[in-house]
Amino acid sequence: MLWEFTDTFPSPILRDFHLFLETLCTSPSPLTPSLNLARKTLFGLNQKMSWQQADVTEKSDQPSYPLLHLFYHISLESDLFRCQAEAKKPFFEPNLEKIGQFRSMHPAAQYFFLLETYLQHCDVESLDPSRRFSFVFLLAGSLSLLSQAEAGKEVEIRTNPKNPFWSLSWNMGFHGLYFEYFGLWSAKQEKKDKSWSKAMIYFESLTLTPFGKYLFETLVGKKLISGEESEEEDLYFDETKLFQIPGRLHEYFVDKFPAHVFSGMLPVVEEVVFRDGVYVCKVSLHYQSGIWRKVALAARHTLEDLHFIIQEAFRFDDDHLYSFYLHPKNDRRDVYHHPEFEAPGADEAKIGALGLLPGRKFRYLFDFGDSWQFDIVLEEIREGEKVPKEPKILEEHGKAPKQYRDWE
Repeated sequence: MLWEFTDTFPSPILRDFHLFLETLCTSPSPLTPSLNLARKTLFGLNQKMSWQQADVTEKSDQPSYPLLHLFYHISLESDLFRCQAEAKKPFFEPNLEKIGQFRSMHPAAQYFFLLETYLQHCDVESLDPSRRFSFVFLLAGSLSLLSQAEAGKEVEIRTNPKNPFWSLSWNMGFHGLYFEYFGLWSAKQEKKDKSWSKAMIYFESLTLTPFGKYLFETLVGKKLISGEESEEEDLYFDETKLFQIPGRLHEYFVDKFPAHVFSGMLPVVEEVVFRDGVYVCKVSLHYQSGIWRKVALAARHTLEDLHFIIQEAFRFDDDHLYSFYLHPKNDRRDVYHHPEFEAPGADEAKIGALGLLPGRKFRYLFDFGDSWQFDIVLEEIREGEKVPKEPKILEEHGKAPKQYRDWE
């Protein structure tokens, strides 16, 4: 049996994503100060979607729209859109060349491009406002058992604590919806309690679709998902990405599709090319976002240089170890450390060679004991401008905290 994908099978996700592309290519959306889509844009897009969010108003923010929140992050991670922060007001700018290439692909290739971006590249913390990181491990541990269920048969996951899926039911959050959007299962939500926040979602049951069962069976059968750490580093599951499998996702399913389907398949992540220019970053205290500094560095400067200018900007003493995490959550991948700590070293990581784009958020952790955490947003890359010889402070807001408490 060969699968035949269309704009509406295995779900309407391609139909909705093309409407998302069409709308935002025609009229790029302004971005909020937190670099999310504007409320007016979201409210209008929602009315075009197959999965319309019912409990929203024109004042609802992006996380209130799970489908559009997913599309936003997929678009950024795959470079179909970029956060253009160089103008006076930031915009969600379409990468028209790559979008054109995406549209020219077969529907099955488009589907796997989106699914691969979601499963293997999007950051779990950013995708789910409830931030239940244990979902990554619970999912990996549950798929082997869940894949044995009959397609179309409801599987109760929230009957009692002895149910093997009990913890999964509490921890899926938005991801329970995302898997449904991709047509992998149908998820029945538990009726909301008035005391819950809008971001809190729990599920009573899951019903695998025929394609969802096939996909999970294939991944489990090829031992790509086991719920346990593998001796091979490439198969290690951490809490920032849902799946960590070697190679491209579609490569494990080509035998069930016509031969021509995946020709011209786009890479999700392009090879990083050094980008020259002046990099302007906003650095905020993680727990006090009103205290921030804006700094500028040249592309040739390193993350160690960024460390030094942050120290200067917040008047800290450079007397502890530090790390930069290129994803918002402090995880063990894509991290650069103090040169005396462990490799890879921040002193070797040039800013212009990290593939950073305007709108990218990452984190700086200083002093592993007191754990000073700073959120960094790359606001713009100024090209064609004279680059500074040394990093410099452009703007300061809020009084810097004392690095050490006063002990009597």
